[in-house]
Amino acid sequence: MKKMLALAMILGAAPVLAGTQLTIYNQNFATVKETRALDLAKGESEVRVTDVTAHLEPDSVVLRDLANPDAIRILEQNYESDPLSEGLLLRKSEGKTLDFEITMPQTGERRIVPGKILRSGYVPHTAALQRYGQQYAMSQMIYSQPQGGGQPIVEVDGKIQFGLPGKPIFAALDPKAFRPAGAFEDDVDAVIDVLHATPPLDPARPVLVAGDPERSAREQRLREGIPMPDALLNKIKDICERSQVKFIL
Repeated sequence: MKKMLALAMILGAAPVLAGTQLTIYNQNFATVKETRALDLAKGESEVRVTDVTAHLEPDSVVLRDLANPDAIRILEQNYESDPLSEGLLLRKSEGKTLDFEITMPQTGERRIVPGKILRSGYVPHTAALQRYGQQYAMSQMIYSQPQGGGQPIVEVDGKIQFGLPGKPIFAALDPKAFRPAGAFEDDVDAVIDVLHATPPLDPARPVLVAGDPERSAREQRLREGIPMPDALLNKIKDICERSQVKFIL
């Protein structure tokens, strides 16, 4: 079910799409209103929007159905604009146990020590401290202090310590945690289609991508068989003769 939805938000001044309604205020703030088509199934749906500014105010986002404003109810709303980093992964690991690699100063031996992340100390948006007004700057400065969450707290062997005990080791990332299932594969398929549609310089040699030569060779061998060099054929013939087995090829 595709619905036309009105999306309003407050964000720092940035390029906007054609047809977007933009109201600019003091201190580099603006209100943006735009219409988007979302494919929603009956019941609960998860929607991810990736083309928004990094300085959006999450609490300001309002989503309404143009035909029936009460038809949609938002159960949960999250906003993440920070690039992937060690700090961001630590924040996502709060309440979980991670392995930390520690190098012993006396022997240089490396040890793995488990620790539970009680607080990551990750501070988002530090690059925008002085850009969006005094109130925003003050709140970010508070967050960056240890008492505001700017220092990690880790439980190791039943004891709490401030700071990381060593280099954190993270498990492999699940792409579904950042994008909808299949979205990355769809993007890769779209790029491959564009490359295949590119006119080749030599019409006899079409544009190929990784895996195309292997697929072509497999199809040819299934159709014509696997080529065998003369040296290998002669060796097989010799084995057949010594074994008194008829050679058929």
